[in-house]
Amino acid sequence: MVFRSLVPSVLSCWSLCTVLILAGQGPNRALADELRWKFATGDRYAVTYEQQVEQTTKVLLKPVTIETHSKIEMEWEVLGVDSDGNATIRQRFSGLELTIRSSRGDFLEFDSSVDDAETGKGSEVGKVLMPLMEAPYEITMSPRGEILKVEVPETSLEEIRQSASSMRLRRLFSEESLVETLSFVAVTLPEGEVSPGESWESERAAGTPELPLTVSHRFTYERGPVDSIEPIELEEEGTPEARLVDSPDDAAAARVGIETTVAMGDPDAEREDGSRLAKLTQQTSRGSLWFDLEAGHPRRAVQIQELVTETPLREMTIEVRGKTSTVTTVVKQ
Repeated sequence: MVFRSLVPSVLSCWSLCTVLILAGQGPNRALADELRWKFATGDRYAVTYEQQVEQTTKVLLKPVTIETHSKIEMEWEVLGVDSDGNATIRQRFSGLELTIRSSRGDFLEFDSSVDDAETGKGSEVGKVLMPLMEAPYEITMSPRGEILKVEVPETSLEEIRQSASSMRLRRLFSEESLVETLSFVAVTLPEGEVSPGESWESERAAGTPELPLTVSHRFTYERGPVDSIEPIELEEEGTPEARLVDSPDDAAAARVGIETTVAMGDPDAEREDGSRLAKLTQQTSRGSLWFDLEAGHPRRAVQIQELVTETPLREMTIEVRGKTSTVTTVVKQ
């Protein structure tokens, strides 16, 4: 079944595809601001992560396109805050919607809120994902967004062990995978105050042992809060491109611009069988984050990234073009 092979891709998408998000902007404000999470015991956050991926693979001029749309809803509860402001947070996945379709006519749909055996909890995908949905875990995060610790409670591990896809889920629940999953919210914020026009950078490892990647983010503080923002009439409301534009509701938040660069490992590296690995030939990215300075958390982050890779295969070249659009929202409850 074609979608049996897609399930691991969906799981890894939560970590790798989700690796590309966070920051804010500002021209008219001369004062410096400090971007910090302001945690307090008992705080609750609703985090929503929505991603659209369009990938076209071309072999011998024959393109095959796969479109994926996923929406992940998470609940955060702050269990405690130490004297340095580091928070222990319990995270639980509260909802997942997934749609995959290909130009060959393949189609898969999953919704964790539905009970039926075709698209809901009882489906093949549901049997893999529901143990993950029902397994909370704890993270320790600094006020700068650094993930200091990840801990999976024994009760969650027991849920995973009983799953038919236990080994796959255990890999997903490794500390490395969980940190990758959180990276779109828990970006490392600047050490001190920043003024409009100032930038900072972060870098992290991603990918797989066979194809290691380095993901670099450059964040630019574009503006602090402003009195008002005039609405802009857009042709396509609701698209990721449209959500990159300031709305009147964004006036109270600082804005950070995001530029993301992906670098692959040794360009001449080969697999064990002597075949060549993919080379990254083109990439573009644009993104923004809106940060609520008063409440002390990001409100919305939007990232759009396009990548092109080429892989030699005998006398052919496999070209893969991918566009990933990710929108994350954080609401304090």
